[in-house]
Amino acid sequence: MIVPTDQKISIDQGGAVYANDVRVDTLTLYDFEDYNYLKKFGDTMYEPVNGATPKDSEGVVRQGYIEQSNVNVINQVVQLINITRAYEANQKVIQTMDSTLDQSVNNIGRV
Repeated sequence: MIVPTDQKISIDQGGAVYANDVRVDTLTLYDFEDYNYLKKFGDTMYEPVNGATPKDSEGVVRQGYIEQSNVNVINQVVQLINITRAYEANQKVIQTMDSTLDQSVNNIGRV
């Protein structure tokens, strides 16, 4: 589908594409029963392989919206801080054990 850039383009929730309020094409939304039958190509594209079973898609098209990440940034930062603190605590435990072993080996050697 090639739509002239000098026309007003709009897309409804069903995927119908309009140029100057004249329907020119329709976007088709697909979903599949088992995603293991999809082969990735490029950075963001997939194609079905033999055995892929299509099913009705529950998605809708929303023109003018920006897709957001499905990640809660604040929650991820808090988890990162917790992991970093746990790593530092484990590092200190290892350093303490190393120091204790060093002292015991050196002190036993003096006796």
